[in-house]
Amino acid sequence: MKVSGAQPHLKAGSSNKGEFYAQIPLVERPEDIVHEGKGFYRVNMPGIVQIVMPLHKEQEKTLSEENVKKRTLEILQQQHLLGTPAAGVMFLVKTEKGQRIYPCVRVAALGTLICEQACGSGTMAVGLVEAAKTGRDVDISLLQPSGQVIHAQVLHTGKPLPVCRILGTVNGDNRKRWLRDIGIGGR
Repeated sequence: MKVSGAQPHLKAGSSNKGEFYAQIPLVERPEDIVHEGKGFYRVNMPGIVQIVMPLHKEQEKTLSEENVKKRTLEILQQQHLLGTPAAGVMFLVKTEKGQRIYPCVRVAALGTLICEQACGSGTMAVGLVEAAKTGRDVDISLLQPSGQVIHAQVLHTGKPLPVCRILGTVNGDNRKRWLRDIGIGGR
């Protein structure tokens, strides 16, 4: 599968549970996952830098689109990332039902700042941070603003870098199109 910002093509397929995945070489060195010491992590990926910003449950009430954009710009400016081709902030909230992200991404060339409905690279960044903190394999589910769940898996395989993939369900016409596009069926 060809994805902008990722070279070469990405490995994609379906899991035994019927979920679809994209396996992504998202970090080039273990040092690309940095604890900033200010309560957040910076994950340097090919094509995008993601900031993972954990929040307390009560802070979730302040996450209006306007506030998320304002806080994202402040954080990106503080981290000197406004000139980076793409940079985002994943506001991460732990709830009774699991973890939820509020992704906001800036693309410098387009001058855009968008609160996304779902973010694969941001979901993967959260998984990479958890794996870096624990030193273990990670399989987490993150609720996206769309109400859908994307899973992040980080599997340590004895190699210098882990195998990383995102998984989720694809329904209806989107499923057929996705299967056709990755070359494993559908017409």
